[in-house]
Amino acid sequence: MSADKSRYNSFTIKYKRLTHALECPVEVHAYKRSRKTSAIALIDTGSTHSVISKALADVIQPQLVGYSKVMGLTGGDYLQQFIVDIVLPNSIAVRKLQVSESMDLGRTSNGGVPIGALIAMDILQLGDLAVSNYGGLSAFSFRMPSIMQTDYVEEYDRLFPSSEDLNSI
Repeated sequence: MSADKSRYNSFTIKYKRLTHALECPVEVHAYKRSRKTSAIALIDTGSTHSVISKALADVIQPQLVGYSKVMGLTGGDYLQQFIVDIVLPNSIAVRKLQVSESMDLGRTSNGGVPIGALIAMDILQLGDLAVSNYGGLSAFSFRMPSIMQTDYVEEYDRLFPSSEDLNSI
């Protein structure tokens, strides 16, 4: 691995409980415009493309680049497409990303503020994501770019070698 640490960045979100929804703060910029806003994003590994809410789009007023058919659990619909920059925690920036606009993305897991963006695999595939629920507390970490493969089986075998492995030492 290169010694140039400036190319890599990461963040961790820790919860004070077990959670069923991974959320993080983001900043969304209208591409090539000065309009931006902060929002809460939902991490969704089951979605292929990221989304912003109509309310967020109304604030930053990104330039419309077209329409695209987007498929969801209940079928498909033609949605507006925009180009935005999304900045994750610790200044992890994804530039010039095409996103769809959705009417409503729901509210945060504690019933609080509306979700402004959905972070999907088009962003997550640029790095590594790990989720843990150790000790009854959820946490997730993301790093970009990917710098190594995570293998829990290999880690388990290192932590708990079989008796055959111990005999060969």
